[in-house]
Amino acid sequence: MENQQDRHVSEGTRKGGMDGIIIDLNTRTYHPLEARGTPPKARAGSVIQIVAGRILVFGGSKPGGAQASAVSGAGASSLGLEIVDGEDHMNVHVLDILAAGPHRPGLRGMKTGAWRWLNPPAEETPEWLEASAVAAETAVRRAQRQVVDAKAHAQVSGAPGGVTAALYESEAQFDVCKWRVSSIRAEQASIANPPLSRAYAGSCVMGYRVFILGGWTRDTAMKDLVALDLEQPDERRRRFKEEFALRLERETAARAVEDAMIAREREFELRLFLAKERKREAEERKRMDDEHMFSSLPPLSQGPLVYMIQANAHTIWVRWDPVTVDAWGNELPDGKAPTYHLSMQSSYFVIVEDMRVQIAYMEKSSGAAGGGQANMLGAADDMSVESASTRTSQSYSTYGTGAGSGYGGRSSLKEKLKGLQWYYGYVKAVHDGGLFDIIYDDGAKELKVPRWRIRPEKEPPWQLLYVGQNTKYEAQSLVPDFMLESEPDAAVSVRFTVQTIGTEYGWDKTTRTVVGPTRELSLHSPDHTFETTGLNPQLRQGKWGSSRVKRALKEAVLLDNGVQLNIEQKGLEFKADRGVNVHFI
Repeated sequence: MENQQDRHVSEGTRKGGMDGIIIDLNTRTYHPLEARGTPPKARAGSVIQIVAGRILVFGGSKPGGAQASAVSGAGASSLGLEIVDGEDHMNVHVLDILAAGPHRPGLRGMKTGAWRWLNPPAEETPEWLEASAVAAETAVRRAQRQVVDAKAHAQVSGAPGGVTAALYESEAQFDVCKWRVSSIRAEQASIANPPLSRAYAGSCVMGYRVFILGGWTRDTAMKDLVALDLEQPDERRRRFKEEFALRLERETAARAVEDAMIAREREFELRLFLAKERKREAEERKRMDDEHMFSSLPPLSQGPLVYMIQANAHTIWVRWDPVTVDAWGNELPDGKAPTYHLSMQSSYFVIVEDMRVQIAYMEKSSGAAGGGQANMLGAADDMSVESASTRTSQSYSTYGTGAGSGYGGRSSLKEKLKGLQWYYGYVKAVHDGGLFDIIYDDGAKELKVPRWRIRPEKEPPWQLLYVGQNTKYEAQSLVPDFMLESEPDAAVSVRFTVQTIGTEYGWDKTTRTVVGPTRELSLHSPDHTFETTGLNPQLRQGKWGSSRVKRALKEAVLLDNGVQLNIEQKGLEFKADRGVNVHFI
């Protein structure tokens, strides 16, 4: 009686199947291969690889009778090989040794009959669609039999024309089955065949792919590289997930490295920028030190004194002497007249309720000056009067125009405010005629305080009036018309000062020499204070709105031409010193 090994070998040889022997390295024993299914045919020069617990066998030829001969017109040799599986396409045989599961590994699984041979067709090949095509052809035959049966049943039942609904349904199903067969066959014809079967080919495994290089067919040496992808869909999804995680990790690490490099570059650029900024700051500080040194030298020249030409209720005409020498006493060149900057500080400001102000306190026992008309500026003649500011005693006056009487015999603001103490408070109420109710900070109250006893809480700022080379200026609208309409005696004091440009010398930092004249301003001239006159009593008699134009025209003509005007109801007459007498309608 032959043993199990001899029986397996003899049966494999007799059936022409591939024989296999397993060597157990633990026990150092041989075991014949036992597996269910149809084993591949016996062959030589086949490709055998193990992928994911499965043994793959493909290609190979029958041994014996090899004779080399040259192939005409080809660079390869012919061995006269007989490929086992045919040369039209490559068949893959799989020995599944994992079918036993994790509880029956190794030889135990083989002994229990869990190992098996498989011959699966490759996806997207004609063989892969062959099973679907065969099933579709079987369905065509079945539908054809149903059509025959439906026709027989219709004839037996005496259906009109031998047609029934079942026959229509069977014919439609038959047409669908034929269309499906034609579609599958057409798809089979459009799919390319697998690579040619070959023997004595080189192979290697990378992951779930087997790469086959070269090999021999019956009479041709192959030079192509074929890849067989054995990965299952679930394995592919798992691999994609793992590869995505690895790729994400690598990208995260690369991004971290890139961010670190960017941070280092930014740090380097910041240090470089700070170094440049320190250098620039040092240069700027040196330049500022030079500028400070140069600017610490004060101007040497002073603006000319300001004199008043004439004044009326709302306008003051001023002039100043022209400057002909520079800061060093040198004569200015012809055509190089300096530029004058005229500035003023007006005492006029709008008083409203709840405004915080300063009040000149006047005792009730001080006489008529404490209230009534005595508290207001006296009436002045409408004729503009010549200023007394040309006298030295008025050069530095702060309020009014001097220690004497004001225009037209009235007292100046300086005289009225002389000896009075200033206290803080706020305006409680505003009355017509320029009178205000005051509440002092200590709680005391005073009613109907005249405007001239009130000044703003803070000194008003200086305003630039004029920039040019003229030596005269007309400061207009010092008192608003609406204020004169309700307060004819209202007057304001205005301080004037002048600076010049073109009389100072400078320092050229490049050449380190004195240059001039420059655009630097001179010192302020001593400020002079002048007052408006208030309205003439004759102008107060008529309506202020209708007499305003007459008054302005009269004053302007008198000031510019020395002409005395007589304004009448029907027209205008004027008399000049030269005896001109013209009537204007």
